[in-house]
Order: sequence, then structure tokens, then C-alpha cells
Amino acid sequence: MYKRHYDVANSIKEKTRRINTLTTHLEQCEIQKRHRAVYQKYAKLEPKKRKAYGEKHAEEIRLYKEATDHIKDVMNGRTEPPPIKKWKEELETLTAERYGLCDEYYRLDDDLKSVDALRRGAELLMQDEPQREQPKRTHNMSL
Repeated sequence: MYKRHYDVANSIKEKTRRINTLTTHLEQCEIQKRHRAVYQKYAKLEPKKRKAYGEKHAEEIRLYKEATDHIKDVMNGRTEPPPIKKWKEELETLTAERYGLCDEYYRLDDDLKSVDALRRGAELLMQDEPQREQPKRTHNMSL
């Protein structure tokens, strides 16, 4: 039971890490999509107007660039668009698996607490038992 409890806990951690990674990827794709129009307009402007527009929309441009850099890093130089649909499907699957593992983890946790309580009770009984079985002796005489 302890090994299964440990294995389930590790599986939950692994799935949680992957869920967090996928969530970050999808958030960055959404940020890039949301600020793409502002950045494209900024990129098309002539230098005189670009500076003023860039100052006015600095936050959106920064977020777009960061999101684009993140996605480029994730895609490892591949030129195709990020697999957003695949990421969403994997996220849903992992989330469902994680919930199932969490249920199993808490069930095992409760069972282990019960087993530990029984074990401690048995150990206490075993410690008390030898004392009751031995007759008391005083000066090598039985009473």
C-alpha cells in the first residue's frame, strides 16, 4: 500500500507539471493571438509614427514579443503553427487522469491511516502482553 501511495503521488506530480506546462503554452498562444493585430500595425508603421505608437501600446507589444519568443522556444525552430488543438486535448486527458489519481491517492491515504492505527494498536498490545504472562518473582520465589 505504501508503494502504491508513493507511485500515485509521483504520477500526480508528473501530470501536474505537464498540465502546468501545457497551460503556459496555451496562455502564451492566446496572448500572441490577442495582441497580434497591435503588433502587426506597429511593424507596418513608418519609423516616425512607430515610436509614438510603440510608446502608446508598449505593454501589448512586449506581451506579443514574449509570447512569440516562448512559442518559438517550444517549437524548437519548427515553422509550422503550434499544435493548439493537440495541447488542449492532452490537457483535458491529463486533467481527467489527475482527478482519478487524486481520488485514489486520498482513498489510499485514508486506508493507510487506518492501517497505521491498527498497527500501532497491535504493537501496544504486543508490548503489554509479555508483561502479563510473566509471573512476578521475588528473591527467586514464585508467588
